[in-house]
Amino acid sequence: EPEFREVHRGAWRERSWTEIEAELPGVFDRFVSEPGERPPEGESLLEVAERARGALARLRAAHPSGHVALFA
Repeated sequence: EPEFREVHRGAWRERSWTEIEAELPGVFDRFVSEPGERPPEGESLLEVAERARGALARLRAAHPSGHVALFA
């Protein structure tokens, strides 16, 4: 399911959190503590949760027995 892909980090992709934090002090803490905070051209953790929640709901509906396994 594409909805379970990792966080889209946008302009921060290919950069380590250490590099980003050196350039923008405090940005990592804001990103993880404020669900609506998003990297430039990326997505917030709130958006990640919303898309994953929707995919989980579809899986539950498709498998009423409740037995589902996800692998990355």
